[in-house]
Amino acid sequence: MLLFSIIIPTYNRQEKLLNTLKLLTKQLYKNFEVIVVEDVYDNTFLIKPLRQKLNINYISFFERKNVSIKRNIGAKNAKGKYLIFLDDDDIVSEKWMLTFSAVLENRNDDIAFCAVQSGAKIIYPEKAYTSDEREWGIFLAGAFAVKKELFEAVKGYDEILRYGENTELGLRLKQVIQTKQFINEVGLIYQPSKNGGLKKIENTFIANNHILDKHKDWFNNNPILHFNYLSVLGVASFKLKKMKLAKHYFKKALSLKLYNPIAWFRFVLAQFPFIASKVWRTK
Repeated sequence: MLLFSIIIPTYNRQEKLLNTLKLLTKQLYKNFEVIVVEDVYDNTFLIKPLRQKLNINYISFFERKNVSIKRNIGAKNAKGKYLIFLDDDDIVSEKWMLTFSAVLENRNDDIAFCAVQSGAKIIYPEKAYTSDEREWGIFLAGAFAVKKELFEAVKGYDEILRYGENTELGLRLKQVIQTKQFINEVGLIYQPSKNGGLKKIENTFIANNHILDKHKDWFNNNPILHFNYLSVLGVASFKLKKMKLAKHYFKKALSLKLYNPIAWFRFVLAQFPFIASKVWRTK
């Protein structure tokens, strides 16, 4: 049985996808398959030269779908015991799969996380988010391997989401995870997306509203992350010219941190749109 299925959603980014697949051919551990899920375009020709080096299943269809849907399609077609989701421009070390296999091959743990390098900073999974109440684990594509049956039990990715989908999946998985492994060796080199603009702001606005509504009880018990989500929604609302909503979110954030000067600054700034527009510019 295959131990891992690596699922890569993509959308006509030939050069980036090819670079990522070439990194996978260099993995020191070999017992895995790669499932590429692409919409609208058919780039089968790109995969053919690599089939001798990689066990690749290329799935394409001619209807535009978001990343969450494509990951779920990949998961349904996966044959591995564990699923690893990877973006088409990710950079992974040669030992990436080897370190995952070292802690999972002879065990039956629900999930494993590797360390992530972001710029000069290394993030270790056991205490990744102690400052905002998520605490352990890095739910970032390429940073975790989850048992397929567990992923299916929580019904996979929320297909509404185009942004924040990994964080939301993590909130649900944490409710059912029984055993986990932390790897303190860097497997993934994280590169923040450079795609910005109005579309990303719209996706952020939709996603954060959806996540807050879906996980009301969790956020009520975790005020720091609740404050962060409301603050992001306030800025996103302002950039989308939803001024009343921006004031509403900043007021709610302030109610969670009445003695926080940043919360007061945002709330007061939102009362003066002309000045605020100089601070919260849409790139």
